[in-house]
Amino acid sequence: MRIELAAAAAIAAQILWLSSVAGPLATVFNFLACAALTLLLWMATRGRRPLAVTAGAFCLALFAADPLAAAVAVLLTGGTLYVLQGRPACAASSQR
Repeated sequence: MRIELAAAAAIAAQILWLSSVAGPLATVFNFLACAALTLLLWMATRGRRPLAVTAGAFCLALFAADPLAAAVAVLLTGGTLYVLQGRPACAASSQR
């Protein structure tokens, strides 16, 4: 859990630090960084607080260089993880 939180803090610092950079690569970076931040926070909480993770990452996404792309990434990642939560990891472990 500590490694995921440390990585999430590093990504959050990069989002805030690089928020002054503009251009098409900044949009791609913001999208991927905010999606990665949401995933790492989800892993750190083990999926127990889906709304808090998504809302926290969404609030940070508003400070990104391209807040629209960052917010979309957070919502897509959080929604996807919520839908996939609780499903079997592989076909062999699924119940028939």
